[in-house]
Amino acid sequence: MQVKATHFFLILVLAIVWGSSFTAVKVAVDEFTPVQIAFIRVLIGAILVMAVAVFSQINLPKKLVNWSLLLLIALFSNVIPFSLIGWASTQSDSSTVSILMSTSPIFALVVAHFFTSDDKFTACKLISVVLGFTGVLVLSLPSGASLGSGELLPKIATLLAALSYVIAGMLPRRLSENLGVPSITCTVLCLSSIMLAPFAIGQNFSGLASYSSESIIAVLYLGMFSTALALLIRYSLILQVGYTFVSYTGFLVPVFAVIFGAFLLDEELSNNAYMALILVLAALAVSRLDTAKLVAFISLSRRSKGS
Repeated sequence: MQVKATHFFLILVLAIVWGSSFTAVKVAVDEFTPVQIAFIRVLIGAILVMAVAVFSQINLPKKLVNWSLLLLIALFSNVIPFSLIGWASTQSDSSTVSILMSTSPIFALVVAHFFTSDDKFTACKLISVVLGFTGVLVLSLPSGASLGSGELLPKIATLLAALSYVIAGMLPRRLSENLGVPSITCTVLCLSSIMLAPFAIGQNFSGLASYSSESIIAVLYLGMFSTALALLIRYSLILQVGYTFVSYTGFLVPVFAVIFGAFLLDEELSNNAYMALILVLAALAVSRLDTAKLVAFISLSRRSKGS
């Protein structure tokens, strides 16, 4: 499908909203548990999107297979990644988590190659994968008390969250009913709330009244913007232009996450993190190159020099 200027603008909006979400999660985990954050944000998102869905005449799926797909989307797009990112944020800086999450486009290229018929590997995409994973390896190298250091387990959890997003992103276009974006988003958030409720309610909410305003505002922001608004945009783009293009948001997110982390949380970047950021941004640029046109350009350049 044709990618328009509007789609690029929405990608930029997503990158800003999701980039700021890592800072919000880092603030919220000071007092909320990762599961509580995940539950509250999807519950707030569900309530807000439900109002939008009702206003636009909500259309629930009629086929069991579509309910199953929506359940899987809820699991892989909200329940698993929100919980993993929340936990990883208790162990790492928000910038580290965001840069590791930027590997989602790399996972998307690999998954799309094997599970779609019109989005296969090219030489440029292969180079993009190599650059992206090199960035992750650079970030994981020891660098003293910096973003490149720390335990391996939180980094693995973040990578699993990135892969989980990719799996979820491949599913909406498999729905056999035209449900509409508000209905899909609302259903997914409601199912996510139901799945997370037993785990979140079992944790202590009694001290909520004593929580700082910063933590409460952070969770509200996550629910309203990073969940409700972001998912409406995300599913709209997936249905219009496919997930591989939407996944490129992941390369832009760390740019904004680093900015928000530096200004709001006084986080510092090590040389490793700067190198990793450059590599994943280079991966984005290379992945958008047309291999055939690039080969033709190189051939034409050689002929020009030869003459």
